[in-house]
Amino acid sequence: MVVYLLTRDFRKSLFLAYLASWPLRIGKTYEIPLISPNELINTDRAFGISEFIVISIREIFIVIMFLVLLRDLVLKKLKTFKLDWISIFLFLNFLFLVLSSIFGSLRPEISLTLSLFALEPLILYLFLKNCLVKKKILFPSLAIFTSMIIVVSFLATLQFIKKGTLGLSIEISHEFLPLSLGIDENIFVFRPLATFYHANELAQFLLPYLFIFLPSLFLVLKKLNKVLAMSFVFGFWVFLLTLGRAAWLSFLIGFLIWLFILEKRWGLRLKIKKQFLKLGLRILPLFLLILIGFVFPRLINTFNSFQIYGGAYTRWELVKDSLKTINQFPLFGVGLGMDVFYSFQQSLEKLVFSGVSVNNENLYLLQQYLIKSAPSVFSYFPEAVHNGFLYLFSQVGFIAFAVFLTTCTLLLRQFFLAIKKTKIIIHKAILLSVSLGIISLFFNNLFQAFIPNLQEIVFLTILFTSQEELKQLA
Repeated sequence: MVVYLLTRDFRKSLFLAYLASWPLRIGKTYEIPLISPNELINTDRAFGISEFIVISIREIFIVIMFLVLLRDLVLKKLKTFKLDWISIFLFLNFLFLVLSSIFGSLRPEISLTLSLFALEPLILYLFLKNCLVKKKILFPSLAIFTSMIIVVSFLATLQFIKKGTLGLSIEISHEFLPLSLGIDENIFVFRPLATFYHANELAQFLLPYLFIFLPSLFLVLKKLNKVLAMSFVFGFWVFLLTLGRAAWLSFLIGFLIWLFILEKRWGLRLKIKKQFLKLGLRILPLFLLILIGFVFPRLINTFNSFQIYGGAYTRWELVKDSLKTINQFPLFGVGLGMDVFYSFQQSLEKLVFSGVSVNNENLYLLQQYLIKSAPSVFSYFPEAVHNGFLYLFSQVGFIAFAVFLTTCTLLLRQFFLAIKKTKIIIHKAILLSVSLGIISLFFNNLFQAFIPNLQEIVFLTILFTSQEELKQLA
């Protein structure tokens, strides 16, 4: 309602409200238990394996967008209904997820339900391309992005100070659960998660927006310059607090590529603005405290991850199990949401373990025994493979996986076409930065158990690849 009063445009306010709900993951939640806690050998874990189907306010907005789109089509209010290769592949992405759920899933009823969420990026794309044609939405969208990042950063900072969640309704988790006992992890350090399930998800969420705000530190923009720069500072502060090493590396690589192309390829000399440099010097002691107290120890612990029971060791074991699953079900996978369930069932077939009394004294010895003797990592760490590409491939199979990657490639191609088309160097710098923000998501997913949200790539592509929209900003 507030957004509508500001814009006086129902369609625009609907999309902006959708953006504002982006970091919210709460809603009507349906839990489907797959493995009970009693079945798990990992005795420090008080919960089992479940699949969650969440109907949030975001899905409600998508349904309304679909109804508006359908109404405009029926009443012939759309002068030209545009279908292009991107919309076709977004539909194919949904179609092949449905087919993989029917022909490959161990629990088709669950996978089919999850596949329905793949309609979201398709509906969003068609709505933006057909119902918001020639409407100025980049500037208000940036205002939403800055507000979103500031609120999320404030919430995460309060969690960090308290060393726990705040008990707010927008928080998914209301308690700190140390899921890993790896020797490269410090379970006594709280990693803020804001409105997400895990700190790594928070880091993934922040990545593209840091790249959206990044040009404001170096380039002169027409609007929101200081606000974007401040949002970058707030976002980067929390980005460090998440202690997400893969996300840090993804941002660093993307940032260096951006600097290299701008200065070496395009001849644009970058210098951070004096006002932001002064601000940086003022808050430098705080950043140094975070670096010395949290970031450096986290980086040093990385060297322990390759030892037995370390993070890298366990992730490599997960990768090997995932490759086995892909080898057995290459065409349709085991179904959306079924990867952990299948791998755990496979581990039980090979490992019969009973009659051992577990307590605090022999827990570590038991875990060491399982590592050395158990034929599957799922015997002691029943989690999804920490590689987004294998995570998706093992669930949906080759065809659906290839369609997903093709769709993402077509969307990213729009950025490179826009960079080639524009002759304004600031526009090129912004387009390059946003595209690197999206690419950084894929790099980060090499080490995480999730994939980029296709709908996020959709709205970022449409928002930033319009020349008319960019003229509002620079």
